[in-house]
Amino acid sequence: MQNVSALKILINKHFRISKKAKLSIGITHKGEKTKYYMSSNDEVSEEQIVYGAGSISKTLIATYLSKMLSNKKIALDDTLDKYFKVKSNKVYPTILSLATHTSGYSKFIPFLKMTTSLALHGFCRKNFYGNIKNDWIDQKISKIPFNHKRGYHYSDFNYALLGRIIEIIEKDSLDNIMDNFLRIDIGMKNTKYISENDKLEYSWNWNEGNPFRASGGISTTIDDMILFIEYQLNPINDFLSY
Repeated sequence: MQNVSALKILINKHFRISKKAKLSIGITHKGEKTKYYMSSNDEVSEEQIVYGAGSISKTLIATYLSKMLSNKKIALDDTLDKYFKVKSNKVYPTILSLATHTSGYSKFIPFLKMTTSLALHGFCRKNFYGNIKNDWIDQKISKIPFNHKRGYHYSDFNYALLGRIIEIIEKDSLDNIMDNFLRIDIGMKNTKYISENDKLEYSWNWNEGNPFRASGGISTTIDDMILFIEYQLNPINDFLSY
């Protein structure tokens, strides 16, 4: 814990800029856990903060995907046409390319909805994936262009597709699938997908059944994220090598 003092300096700088911010920090080292729940008045509290994890949600999907790979439920070279009704005269992205953001899909899909929301509300003011449902992907997937030559290109749509594919394979909702995995396998009892009924102060609101929740719709606590880190580092979970 040698760098805690340096970390505290960075935290204070953050709070000088964001005076209403709340911050959770968790450190796990050789079995020891240290947690800080802090606000801008420099108080340290034992009260947990539930917050939207944003794109950390993708790492949870990738972890479950690794488990499916080890159980032979899916293969990295599977292509989208195995799971969706699409035109047969194309070569479609693979599971591996989706997971590694090399599929060739654009960063924001649907593009018009994204740009309109960004222009009107800014990046952090409104969920610009709002009111999208699974059937939108099922109906639009064959019409959405991609460019294999694009190379690495970060895209939320990649993980929306992966979440939808997981549902198709497991024949269940992503809520149920991930809830069982996170609670039973990892012990993350305070982590779940955000729904319309959840009103988190500093997070986007999400409609249920929105496939883009797979890319950024998880709410969690620092205690649960420590459990997730320990799960990732545990050598017994060798399936994560996939």
